[in-house]
Amino acid sequence: MIKFTMKVLILLVCFTSSMVLYVHGQISIFQISYDLNKKTEVLKEKQEIFNGVKLEIDRLKAPRLLESKLQKMDLDLILPQNVQIVKVPAIPQMTQPLQSSLSKSTGGFASSFDFFGKWVNVAQAKMDT
Repeated sequence: MIKFTMKVLILLVCFTSSMVLYVHGQISIFQISYDLNKKTEVLKEKQEIFNGVKLEIDRLKAPRLLESKLQKMDLDLILPQNVQIVKVPAIPQMTQPLQSSLSKSTGGFASSFDFFGKWVNVAQAKMDT
């Protein structure tokens, strides 16, 4: 009789604990779905605000609006009349031909490459020497 009572008691404890865990899981799922819905609504509100601000920025960037604002400011802006050309002097170090430095560093490898390139009829760019 005691063995039967112990088995029933153990069975009741296992059943009760499994039911408690099941109910806890269902409540957790419900809470998470509620939080998810709440955060989704907040996200939609923020997206609407963002889209409104983006639309306002695009409207403010419109050329007609900018032109009217510039006319109201009366800045006396005119188109440039003279085009100036600025000539930059060449730097002597940068104008050295690449071929001479290549043949020095490779020990004549570049000249043999030129020979094989002509033999196979490969198109090569001419370099200023």
